[in-house]
Amino acid sequence: IKAYIDENYADPNLSLNQVSELFGISPKSVSYLFKEEIGDKFMDYVLRIRFEHARHMLLETDYPIQQIAEQVGYTHVISFHRAFKKTFDMPPGEYRNLYRTAQ
Repeated sequence: IKAYIDENYADPNLSLNQVSELFGISPKSVSYLFKEEIGDKFMDYVLRIRFEHARHMLLETDYPIQQIAEQVGYTHVISFHRAFKKTFDMPPGEYRNLYRTAQ
């Protein structure tokens, strides 16, 4: 399941229900197993992987934030913007400007 998430993090439809159907395990069991084996809740892990890729793209590419949001699984840039700001205490554009110049 972890490998599937690592490969399909950009799928905007990636969800606990989708994964449980794909692997033939109940959502509750997937959630429990994931927490036991990985140490993260299912969605926390998905978000962590998405933001790792987003941070890399913000610092290493000139892609517009809209494109980065889409490439990490967000269909609406405003949702990406809010989640990023909640996680890093700053919007993605500010993160790019601050850490790109620091390198």
